[in-house]
Amino acid sequence: MWTKEKKKEYMHSYYKARYTCTKYKLPCQHGNKKSECPICKKEASRRYTIAHADNIRAKRMKHYYEVVKPRDGIGDKIIKTPGEKRIKRNERDREWRRAILLHYGDKCAICGDTSNLEIDHKFGYGRDHRKELAKTLGRSEKYFIGGGGFYRWLLTNNYPNDYTVNGVTYKDGFRVLCKSCNVMQKKKDRCNHFATK
Repeated sequence: MWTKEKKKEYMHSYYKARYTCTKYKLPCQHGNKKSECPICKKEASRRYTIAHADNIRAKRMKHYYEVVKPRDGIGDKIIKTPGEKRIKRNERDREWRRAILLHYGDKCAICGDTSNLEIDHKFGYGRDHRKELAKTLGRSEKYFIGGGGFYRWLLTNNYPNDYTVNGVTYKDGFRVLCKSCNVMQKKKDRCNHFATK
């Protein structure tokens, strides 16, 4: 009875006897019909790389210093620019966040705390709302807007009070909560600020 291993062994011996790799003038050990056996080619390449490692390294270094390094003027700008952009973007996001928090209330709606404030979807479905916003921007269903993108949406829509999810509109849907209250609201539990009062 033919098994996978027996068939493989038979085919291997059949092609080994019949074909040779014409480019490398080696008898092909792998039974390939092509004139240039990819396995033999890989083996020859590996042997060449080992034998000429110093020359290959020298060629790579020469290429780096003659081709890549002269472009460093552009490369430096490319490398520096993301950091500069990041700093400017962070400053802009902080300004947007401050303006949004001032508009919706500069303290937590539950406990009155003024640190670690976040915008909350009062009636829930915040993730679904941000997913719908992403769809309007042409993003995939897996993607949702958060952080700077959400702040941008609030600003460009002139600080809306309502939001719509799956065709349902929630009136006065945004509020400001501290991080602790927001987490506790998600857990449908009381905030730890109530325990201290």
